[in-house]
Amino acid sequence: MRAGLNSLAAMLCVLAASGCGSGGDAGSSNSPKGSTGGTLWEVSGSLPMLRSIDTASGKIGVDVQIGPGSIDVWDKGVAPADGLVWVGRTDGAVVAVNASSGQIEKTIDVITDGGEVEIMLAGGGAAYALSSSSEKPVVIELDAKTFANKAQAQVISDNVPFSSALYEPGTIWALSGSDFALSKVNATTLAVQGRVPLGQNLSDPEGPRGEYDGDGLAALTTSKVWVVDRTAQQLLSVDKLSLQATFVSDLGDLLAPGGPIDFRGNGDSTFLSLPDQGMLVRFDGKTGARTKTYSLGVGVASAFVVTKTKIYATDNHVANDVFEIDIQSGSITNTYPNLRPSVLAVE
Repeated sequence: MRAGLNSLAAMLCVLAASGCGSGGDAGSSNSPKGSTGGTLWEVSGSLPMLRSIDTASGKIGVDVQIGPGSIDVWDKGVAPADGLVWVGRTDGAVVAVNASSGQIEKTIDVITDGGEVEIMLAGGGAAYALSSSSEKPVVIELDAKTFANKAQAQVISDNVPFSSALYEPGTIWALSGSDFALSKVNATTLAVQGRVPLGQNLSDPEGPRGEYDGDGLAALTTSKVWVVDRTAQQLLSVDKLSLQATFVSDLGDLLAPGGPIDFRGNGDSTFLSLPDQGMLVRFDGKTGARTKTYSLGVGVASAFVVTKTKIYATDNHVANDVFEIDIQSGSITNTYPNLRPSVLAVE
């Protein structure tokens, strides 16, 4: 789901009131202390704006408008890598921003048929813009130095959306909705190297996975791709080498109430956010067992990202803050006030 324009407009007012400009604090109080350091990227404001936040000091660094007010950014539309931050816009353009200076290096029109860039991925000297808003969903590979279009390919079936897309060196994992299948794609050639259908015949829940409708989200750990099947309310794992899909556990107690979810991985664990229930659940990256439940409050983690040791989660329900949460203890270690971002990324 893309960031909402109404919430973006509200974000602009909050930032203006708190005096957040280039080099300023991300708010007027509760300055973060003790963070190990890193860069949090957020998109907010009705313009919209791309901002970087140093997680150790709370200082805003980059602060740049990356489109006119009529433009929006999907929640997976920001990807930092190799000294650039790539932002995919709903007008079909990709903006490459210098991560140090904030200078816009290039604006590239990649989708020219009226479609939207829904997901951005980046790494290995390239960026990838994904769009499924036309009949034939596409992945477009851009060179990180020349900004040239290196390759373009259809990697999922006609007329189905990208539910998730994940990058790791050499590989893109594309999870499609409706036909509900996971495709392994070569990140250089964009050739599909394998495809595993994940749909469940709901009239035969014990039967094998196959070409049945479904939808869900995916996240990566070291050896597996993990999939939350929203239709069957289950957690699945897919081995990266064999592409064997395995049922892991029932998630009916978490997913039955409905509402928005998000699913992320950090190599060691996966994390499922349930903002309407005020929860975020951690799963072991090897077994899929539930290892921790974070009670964060209703509306928290409607957008979130994870590192090896920290969770960064929005609080759009009350205070419009971003919380830094220690993964092991579950404690809130820092608060970045008055941000209310609709999109988060971290490096």
